[in-house]
Amino acid sequence: MRKYPCREGILVLVVGSSGVGKDTLLKCAREELDGDDRFKFVRRVITRPASGGEDNEFATEAAFRQRVEKGGFTLHWQAHGLFYGLPAIVDDWLRIGSALLHKMRIWDSLKESRRVIGLDAEAPEAAIPHDELERV
Repeated sequence: MRKYPCREGILVLVVGSSGVGKDTLLKCAREELDGDDRFKFVRRVITRPASGGEDNEFATEAAFRQRVEKGGFTLHWQAHGLFYGLPAIVDDWLRIGSALLHKMRIWDSLKESRRVIGLDAEAPEAAIPHDELERV
């Protein structure tokens, strides 16, 4: 494993439908990458409290809108009646060459960015080595 920073940071999005295992994949990645400061896990802001295995920062809709106006997000969007945002610190992490990991259900608007990679969490089981399935 390399121990030097990337020249330019990158945002890796684990994408897929609800319940497909995005949080599980990120949990495994977090365990594997623990202690390697080149990798950051983005904690999103959302206008509903965290549920289940999610680790979100809750904001009221009014507080979220105020944060948008103050430039508090690198990226923000609305879906399913909720507001979502990636905090502005993401820009700093990208500038210093970090690899950032996060999950999303929809990422169409980001596909053209050269600093964003989408990993499809809905890959068929046959595409994943059996020993990797055992670990999850």
